[in-house]
Amino acid sequence: MAKISAHPTAFETYLDAGGLCAVCPDGVTLRRTPASGWKVFRKAKTDRPLSVWREHKEQALANLRARDPWRFGHKSIPSMRTLERWAMEDGTCETPSGDVVEPDGTGPDGAPSWLKYFSLI
Repeated sequence: MAKISAHPTAFETYLDAGGLCAVCPDGVTLRRTPASGWKVFRKAKTDRPLSVWREHKEQALANLRARDPWRFGHKSIPSMRTLERWAMEDGTCETPSGDVVEPDGTGPDGAPSWLKYFSLI
């Protein structure tokens, strides 16, 4: 398991298809899921300067932010226990934006419920 403290402070965190990602200026992207701690997800290629990698990464993140702004601004994700509680409770679940929706629903900003986001339903 990677320790997020072993890398410089992330310049961006966002939700990607499998969890919460932290993009670090040293060229490492870490990902955390409800079932695991931080793990190295991607590394910058060694054949190009970090400045080029960062420029490309910032552009890709800007494109993602324009398309799905709800993916940004997160510092944590729900635990497995919380996801299990939402799956078993009265038919409501939160979205990454904090809206309360049906477990298979989406919020007004297009963010899916956390259960739907993690493909648990």
